[in-house]
Amino acid sequence: MASLPTSQASFTEESEEQPEKDHRQKQLQHRNFVQSTIESYLNNNLNAKDTASLLITPINEALDADNVDDDDIPDEGAIWNVILSITRQHPYNHPYILSLVNLLAAIQDSPDPASWKQHQQSWRHLPSFGMEVRENWNRTLSSSPSPQHQHPHWSCTPAEWTSMNALIAHLTVARVFNFNRYAIWALRDALEDEHGQTSLTGRVANLDHYVPAAA
Repeated sequence: MASLPTSQASFTEESEEQPEKDHRQKQLQHRNFVQSTIESYLNNNLNAKDTASLLITPINEALDADNVDDDDIPDEGAIWNVILSITRQHPYNHPYILSLVNLLAAIQDSPDPASWKQHQQSWRHLPSFGMEVRENWNRTLSSSPSPQHQHPHWSCTPAEWTSMNALIAHLTVARVFNFNRYAIWALRDALEDEHGQTSLTGRVANLDHYVPAAA
């Protein structure tokens, strides 16, 4: 088989890469829209119901549209990621935490796209939110010690980890999402496990994260 001339081969490669570039650009635009919308809500420029509508309506419309490519459907995961990111950026007792709980509750009350009925999906279940929380939870603490220290390497500060657990606790208390299992894990980590640490420095470093989060 004859090979393509260099110029033609390059054009083919660029043509194949363009859809992926377009998809990434759309994802970035959607995330920026989500970020600005939630920030506007937190700054009291929008109420929870209107914010939920702004976030959910583009997704519902894309899901119910005819002949829509999957890449053109906004990802609800961007909403969850922005909420979790904002949570980590603020103290556990910051008003934003409860505001985010209220926003998630408003999203639960959003109308479902017609296409979800046959799949028994619903915003009531906050689709993929539990998975996003679990992935964030798992990424926060590495199970292996860092080369410089004899304790696990944290990818967040104690304050960030506490805020994450505060959000989870408030969501559970408000019956927005059941994270009871996480409370058990947090208490166990704080009160029972030594996490393989034999040095005082290592144990204190862990407790700085675990105890406030469990509280």
